Amino acid sequence: MKALFSFVTAGVAVCFLAPLPTTAQEKSVRPGINKPFEDPDLKDFVKKFEGESREIAVSAKEIVAACKIKPGMTVADVGAGTGLFTRKFASEVGEKGKVIAVDIAPTFLRHIEKTCEDAKIKNVETVVCDQFSTKLPKNSVDLVFICDTYHHFEFPQRTLQSIHDALRPGGRVILIDFHRIEGKSSAFVMGHVRAGQEVFVREIKSAGFKVVGEEKFLKENYFVQFEKVVNLPDEPKGHLGLPYADTKNERQTLDVYAPVKGMALPVVVWIHGGGWLSGDKKDVHQKPQAFADKGFLFVSVNYRLLPEVTIKQMAEDVAKAIRWVHDHAKDYGGDPDTLIVAGHSAGAQLAALVCTDDRYLKAEKLPLTIIRACVPVDGDSYDVPTQIMTVEKKRADNYRNRFGDEKMQKELSSVTHVAKDKNIPPFLILHVADHPETKAQSQRLVKALQEAGVSAKAFPAEGKNHTTINADLGLSGDRPTQEMWEFLGVALKK
Repeated sequence: MKALFSFVTAGVAVCFLAPLPTTAQEKSVRPGINKPFEDPDLKDFVKKFEGESREIAVSAKEIVAACKIKPGMTVADVGAGTGLFTRKFASEVGEKGKVIAVDIAPTFLRHIEKTCEDAKIKNVETVVCDQFSTKLPKNSVDLVFICDTYHHFEFPQRTLQSIHDALRPGGRVILIDFHRIEGKSSAFVMGHVRAGQEVFVREIKSAGFKVVGEEKFLKENYFVQFEKVVNLPDEPKGHLGLPYADTKNERQTLDVYAPVKGMALPVVVWIHGGGWLSGDKKDVHQKPQAFADKGFLFVSVNYRLLPEVTIKQMAEDVAKAIRWVHDHAKDYGGDPDTLIVAGHSAGAQLAALVCTDDRYLKAEKLPLTIIRACVPVDGDSYDVPTQIMTVEKKRADNYRNRFGDEKMQKELSSVTHVAKDKNIPPFLILHVADHPETKAQSQRLVKALQEAGVSAKAFPAEGKNHTTINADLGLSGDRPTQEMWEFLGVALKK
C-alpha cells in the first residue's frame, strides 16, 4: 500500500537515473496503481498504515526483531509510507547507523521528517524515488526493507536493479507482502495485488538475489529474506599457481579466484593451516565461491614450511604475498587498498602476526592501513610463552622446537606487537567454543587489542571442532560465517 511513483519537491533529496539499456523493462506491470499517492490524505493514510486493523502494524515489534538489525547498519525503508518502520529501525541501528526513508510521496516524507524531529530522532534521511528507481546511491546500504510495497513496483526489474546496486556485498532484502490465494484472500487483495508470493520471489531471484530465510508468524502476509549475490558462473574463475616471490619455489605461489564481474572488489587473502609443517592453498573448501557470492576477490596463499624455513620466514612469505596482491589486485577486479587477511590454525597465527607487527609489511614498503580487517580462525600461539606454560610437557617441547627460544617466542606472538597508534585493523577471532587452548589464546589477543583501542571480538563457535570450523566457513547456515559477514560489513564501511 506504499508505493513508487515520480515526484520532485524542494527539501527532499533527489538524484537522477542514468538511461537504461534498451533491453530494460519498458511496460508498467500495473499502470495507475500509484495514482492515490499523487496527493494523499495524510491523516487517512496514517490511520490505514499504523492502525490496529492492519496486521503489519500490530506485528511491528516481531517484524523488527526478525529483521536482525545491528547497530551501525544502514537500512533503507523502501516505500516508507508514514514512517511506521522507519522510526522503529532508527533505534535499532543506533547513533552510528542510519535509516533512509524512500517513498514516492513528498507528503509522506515531510511527515516522517516532522515526526522524527519531534521524537528527537537524528539518524533518518529521506529520499524521494520514482517508478523506475529507489534513487539510492550504489553500495550504500546493508538492508532494504520492502513492506506491502512490492506490488506497487510498476517497473520491478528496473527498481530491483537499483536495489541490487545500492546494497553492499552480502546485503539483504526483506520482502513482506500479501498472500494472494484464490478462494482464501480477500476481494481487495485479489483485485489490488497483481501476483502471489511465488511470482514475486521468482522476480527478485532473477534480479540477482537468493532466498536465505522465511518467517511464518504473519497470517495475511508473508516474510521472505533475500541476499544479494554477484552475477557469477558456476564457479569463480581460478588463476592458479601464480608466483609471488622471485623464486621457482612452488611453496611461494598463490591462487586467485575472481568473480567474472566486478571492479574494485575487496580482497580476501587466505592463509592455510597445517601446524607450520603441512597444508596447501588448495584446501579452501567452498570459500572461493562463498566469498565471490558476497562480492569479494579470494586469494589463497602457499608459504614455505618447517623445517625448510622458520616461522618468521613464513610470515615474511605472507607479507610478500600481500605485496603481490596489492600490486596485481586491479588485474583481477580487486581493490589493492582493501584487503582482508584471514587464516586457519597456523594460518591464523601468521595472519594475526602480520596484522599486528607492521615490520613485515614495512619490509615490503606497504602500510598496515591497506589491511581493513583480520579474521583468524581457531588459531593459537598468539601469545606463545603463555601458551607453553599452560600445556603439557610434550606439547610445550613441540612449540619450543617450532618457535625457538623465549625471545623468538615473544617475537612471533602477535600480542607482543599490539600497541596504540599502529593502525592495526579490526579483528574477529573465531574459535571452537570448548577448546580451552584456542579459547584462552583468542581471549588474550582480544584483550590486548581492546586495551590498545583496536576493535576486536572473539566468537566461540558452538558444536564445532578444529576441522569443521574451517570446512564449514562460508556455508550459508553456518553461525560463524554469519558472524564473519556481519563483521566484514561493518569493517569495510569505515
